Amino acid sequence: MKKSMLILVIIGIMLLAGSLSAKSSQLLQVFEISPNPMGSYTVVSLEFQQDVNVCVYIEEQGGAIVKTLFNGVVGKGINLTWDRITDSGYYATNGLYSVVVAYEGRYTSTKKTLILK
Repeated sequence: MKKSMLILVIIGIMLLAGSLSAKSSQLLQVFEISPNPMGSYTVVSLEFQQDVNVCVYIEEQGGAIVKTLFNGVVGKGINLTWDRITDSGYYATNGLYSVVVAYEGRYTSTKKTLILK
């Protein structure tokens, strides 16, 4: 009896987690980086199903945040330009970076971008 109850609880948790994941994928409808790879700038385009509290930032390969592009409420869509200038005021060097979109306090989406020049 105890094993069957435990299995039912685990199945219930898995179903709940699946429904939360479905909600997150429905909220973020468009996440594009163009041009990618980038030269002197790139544009991050986001579209959501509804107004959403969002933080968009750039991470270097080690995971350190080099630039916060936006932190606030997005009214369904936004285009953000990154000119390779870091939060410290320096020009970001060539290499691989991640654009991270964190929203609703618990969901994140990540895409890679490469700086060539």
